[in-house]
Amino acid sequence: TDILPYASFVYTVNPGGIVNFSNTSVGTNTNTTYSWGFGDGNTGSTINPSNTFSLSGNYSTTLTTNNPNCTNVQTLIVW
Repeated sequence: TDILPYASFVYTVNPGGIVNFSNTSVGTNTNTTYSWGFGDGNTGSTINPSNTFSLSGNYSTTLTTNNPNCTNVQTLIVW
């Protein structure tokens, strides 16, 4: 059976512009890779990253899940 990932995440804003991201994607396995774009020029590839935003504002943050069968993307505005 082919496993198709569905990208999903939530986030928590902490003092100092630090945002913790929790990957809630489903349909993933050990072949799934994760690519984050935080909207401020920073990127990440861990499952549950954090990012420090140096300026306050709205940032279009994207999680891309990828495995040999499928790529799926979710974008949320982080503020």
